[in-house]
Amino acid sequence: MAIFIRLAEMPKWYDFKNYSSVSRFDAVEWFRQLVQRRYLISLLEARNRTPSALLKKVISKIFAWAVKNMRGIAVEDTDIPNFFGIHGYAQYLADRQRGVISLTPRHLHEHANTAPDDAHPSEKCSTAMHKSTSESVHISESIDAPLLLRDVKGSAEKIAVAHVDLRQPIALALKNFEIWFSEAKATMELQTGKAPIPRIRRWTRYGLLPYLDLLIWQMETGARISDEVMALAVHFGGHRSAGNLRSTTVIRAKELMNNNGLDILLELAVTEAAARRPIKLEN
Repeated sequence: MAIFIRLAEMPKWYDFKNYSSVSRFDAVEWFRQLVQRRYLISLLEARNRTPSALLKKVISKIFAWAVKNMRGIAVEDTDIPNFFGIHGYAQYLADRQRGVISLTPRHLHEHANTAPDDAHPSEKCSTAMHKSTSESVHISESIDAPLLLRDVKGSAEKIAVAHVDLRQPIALALKNFEIWFSEAKATMELQTGKAPIPRIRRWTRYGLLPYLDLLIWQMETGARISDEVMALAVHFGGHRSAGNLRSTTVIRAKELMNNNGLDILLELAVTEAAARRPIKLEN
């Protein structure tokens, strides 16, 4: 039977003062914060699902490394090293603004490691690589649906891969790309639909970030925090009830940590980042 901890028994790294800057976060910073916490949750979910003791150990080591700089410091300073690639978060958002960039092995790796199955990571990567090259060999190109990939930061299947014949004239290639893009986009929108604009100003009041950090700690350790204690620990602006926690914070956290939960927030972050610094494209 689970033993619920008291407010005085919170982990030593947890300090509510570290979240004092949250009210100033914009979409760019909210996405950076939430997507890294979703990654930590996905690691713990994978650890808990797998029957392999060896894989549990490997995932636990990855989690321990990733979470090291996410606790016990001001929330604006938290960051998983190289989470957005070696060129950083700003370049990641810049690439998203451009919309069309070269496919790289990193994209396939991220797709493999976010695919919804319980295979070993190396097996998943091999499976994804195999599927991407041979799955539709016997299907007519005229009726084959476009390959829509996932990545670890925005997991909705909305990244399409184009097969381009480089021998064709540029004008014809551009015309054909426009036709293909329209068809691929229509397929994506049919599959994923459109989510409402997130109300990020409310998330500070809900205590969303401290709640997620304590949720991750519970998943990691097996400890249990009652809704009553959690409400006291995470809410800004005075004490709130367990009912308020369940009807606001818990619901919003579940929505955002789902596969497609951060997609609209990512779009807002890209737009805000672009307004700050226009992307300079090479001639």
